[in-house]
Amino acid sequence: MSYLYRVYGFNLACEFPLPELDGSIIPENSPADVSIRKGSLGFADLKSVKDNIAQSSPEETLLVFPAAGAFRVRQGREILVEPAPRTSETGMIPFILGAVMSILLSQRGLAVLHASCVWMREGAEAFIGHKGQGKSVMVASLAQRGYTVLADDVTAVLQSSDPPQILPASLQIRLLPDALDAFGYDANMLPKVHPVSPKRNWQPPSISKREAFPLHRIYVLTEDNDLSIDLLSPTQAFVELLRHAYLSRWPQITSRSETHFSQIASLANNVPVFRLRRPRQFSLLPQLIEMLENSPKNLSESS
Repeated sequence: MSYLYRVYGFNLACEFPLPELDGSIIPENSPADVSIRKGSLGFADLKSVKDNIAQSSPEETLLVFPAAGAFRVRQGREILVEPAPRTSETGMIPFILGAVMSILLSQRGLAVLHASCVWMREGAEAFIGHKGQGKSVMVASLAQRGYTVLADDVTAVLQSSDPPQILPASLQIRLLPDALDAFGYDANMLPKVHPVSPKRNWQPPSISKREAFPLHRIYVLTEDNDLSIDLLSPTQAFVELLRHAYLSRWPQITSRSETHFSQIASLANNVPVFRLRRPRQFSLLPQLIEMLENSPKNLSESS
């Protein structure tokens, strides 16, 4: 038996359930574009691999995470997984929908940002930033305001159209208990992201049924004492986008990629990128959202 989901513009069939995805948006017996299945990859011999990459080529990448297992991603169409000893299917899911999915998306020709994304007034708006900068909290706050969440953590950009398009993931949002408490939710009532993680999966009120959304703006989240939005130059934007591209954590992959740097350069030149400075305080989120909502349509020209 396979579980079928629609995510990032393709049909995904998996041998085990992926509760973070929505399987209700596609009919049964639809053909699968991507498959996930279990198999033997020699995890016991691979668990000491440096930087999680045991093998990499343009066609195939083998990733190893000691806490989860081994994952072979091939030709943008197949993910073969071997769980680590005493690791459940649930324990593998954050790795599959995170790092492993980023590899598969890049094999399918997409630019992949370590970003969370939401649909606002003029188009999709993505938020990038270092780990812990509050990307998920930002889109969760906007979801509370009625906006539609498109992706959390892994954002895929299709650049063959003008403007570039975001392919929605229909994912739940992963939040820490303090954020959930600020939004009025009891973390103990929500499922854990991973058995040993404090984060919980939160279902936003609205999930997209559309296939793609034009990418309107990208914000770089930065902690500061004051609230401000500043337009970055194309050079500054390239540096930030490269820093927060998912594949940038693995030079052994990007060094063999013919498209990685050109994709980032194209984004920097075709999508406005802003630095969004703000204090890290839940109490200021309503004010921050108002600032985003009231920013002029031509902010890129007036900055």
